[in-house]
Amino acid sequence: MAHERSPASGAVQPDVGPADASEVTLRTVFEAAPQAILMIDAKGTILQANRSAESMFSYTRAEMTGQPVQMLLPDPGYGANPDPRIHYFLSGDFSQPDRSGDFAGKRKNGAEFPVAVELRHTAWGGSPIVIAFISDSTQRKRLESRLIDVQRIEVAGHLVGGIVHDFNNLLTIVNGHNQLLLDHLPPFDPLRENAREILKAVERASSLVKELLSFNRRQCAPTQKATPLNGAIYDLVGMMRRLLPPDMTLTFRLSPRAGFVSMERGRIDQVLVNLVLNARDALRGRGGTIHISTRRAALNPEESHAQAGQYSVITVRDNGCGMDAAAKQRLFEPFFTTKAGGTGLGLATVQRIVNQGGGIIRVKSTLHHGSTFTICLPRVEGAPEAVAVSAAATPAGTETILLVEDEEGIRRLITTILRKRGYQVLEASNGKEAEEIAGRPEAHIQLLLTDVNLPDAGGGPLAETLRGRVPGLKVLYISGHSEEQAIRRGLLSPGARFLPKPFTVDELVNRVRRVLDEA
Repeated sequence: MAHERSPASGAVQPDVGPADASEVTLRTVFEAAPQAILMIDAKGTILQANRSAESMFSYTRAEMTGQPVQMLLPDPGYGANPDPRIHYFLSGDFSQPDRSGDFAGKRKNGAEFPVAVELRHTAWGGSPIVIAFISDSTQRKRLESRLIDVQRIEVAGHLVGGIVHDFNNLLTIVNGHNQLLLDHLPPFDPLRENAREILKAVERASSLVKELLSFNRRQCAPTQKATPLNGAIYDLVGMMRRLLPPDMTLTFRLSPRAGFVSMERGRIDQVLVNLVLNARDALRGRGGTIHISTRRAALNPEESHAQAGQYSVITVRDNGCGMDAAAKQRLFEPFFTTKAGGTGLGLATVQRIVNQGGGIIRVKSTLHHGSTFTICLPRVEGAPEAVAVSAAATPAGTETILLVEDEEGIRRLITTILRKRGYQVLEASNGKEAEEIAGRPEAHIQLLLTDVNLPDAGGGPLAETLRGRVPGLKVLYISGHSEEQAIRRGLLSPGARFLPKPFTVDELVNRVRRVLDEA
């Protein structure tokens, strides 16, 4: 090969011809490629590998060259050379000139990981070969898994919307008839305590349903109310103990100074249950103790990154497996989980609820020595929970009400409640019946009380039709859907008079009276 002297340095430089330059360029591209590249012969033997292949599989180039491709891309269905995937490709059994797919890659330490492989058929030195372009698809698979989780939650959200509507109808029936029983029981009848327990259970179920809808719709925080922190925990003791196996103990130390917090009881329930479930998983297989305590504290903004003031503090501590620094760093990340079959949503939900409530959450954890979750919620002045007002003290009237409700149990309940307060009630199960009743000469309707979603019509169109026939007609809508959900589905106009289910007897009669008295 001819040589020439460099004018700058006087050094002898090789005279690189076009063919050599092309080879250098290809070699540079081969080595710089971000994908692992393998050149494989017809027997499935690795001929060459690039630098990215060394990095991906943790083998040196010398260790890979001459080895069967199964060493890096194992196929459990075949244990002998030549690798059938490569052989079929070279023999022309595939109709397409190229082939790609997902495989399992295997590193030098035996760890398997997902890879995406693209094969290209070419010739080298007069012999057919395959060039395999390999990408680590671990991150892609993780994102696909999360996408599936998100889609599953979205589908569940649509199902939940329908179930919640029906469940709210059932809660309305249970709550209403229970309040009617309370009205008839003597003041000191021992059964009144049972009836009050039913009312409390319905209230808690209603709060949990609202929180479930809030999560599925990613709503803003619901309207806050003063809730006694210790009272909310006491009401959950039975449920939390039933969540634990026999080798786990649940203990409490609740300070009477904990006071009230500005958060709905259902949201407090969700925080506590998720934290107890998290502690249970940390204790699984080893047993131990979960301790829940409350206290009152004043926080310093410089130390806690919270607004100055008085806080009610909940602490949930376990002596389970604890967490390492890496797990703690991602603890509240949605879909992150260290548990087989876990969703990774429990602690993310806890953090969201606490943040929406104006609180903060802290975590201390040591691997093999347990974890402590501390939640600080703004403390508020609370008032004793209202006692149900007797039927005699609730508003009454003599107006005529057209009730349109397709759920027979609710229709009968509302009719009974309103007739006991002196109202004249005309019943219809659908829009067609309602129009027929409204058209009777003797029907002097002053209020239309209708569900927003009827079998043959929406409550809104029905109201517009009847208002055209009955000047000055007042309208009150009811529904098992929330107001926001009813508006979003086009069942309700913004600003319309609306009463969501489940409602109490007092809520119903007070709202009816208020709508009738409006100018």
